[in-house]
Amino acid sequence: MSQAKDQLLSLLAQKSFRLGDFKLSSGGTSDYYIDCRTTTLDAQGARLSGEVFLEEIQAQGWKAEAIGGLTMGADPIVVAASVAASHAGRRCTDS
Repeated sequence: MSQAKDQLLSLLAQKSFRLGDFKLSSGGTSDYYIDCRTTTLDAQGARLSGEVFLEEIQAQGWKAEAIGGLTMGADPIVVAASVAASHAGRRCTDS
């Protein structure tokens, strides 16, 4: 596991994971809640998310021409992965 992935998992556990009694939008209940947005919208979390997503894209050998997902949750991850690719001196399609 990469150092960035380890750091991201630690930050997710710290910022996004909560124990307690939660009423879900489905009407059900849960004794834990995970909201990754609190991590992906954090400056360090965004940087790490971008690095980890870029690492995974490259590890899979994908020649990504675009990154996307449902708006709100995916938007910060898409931007972070694009920024990480740029900082690495490449686009997602570079090998």
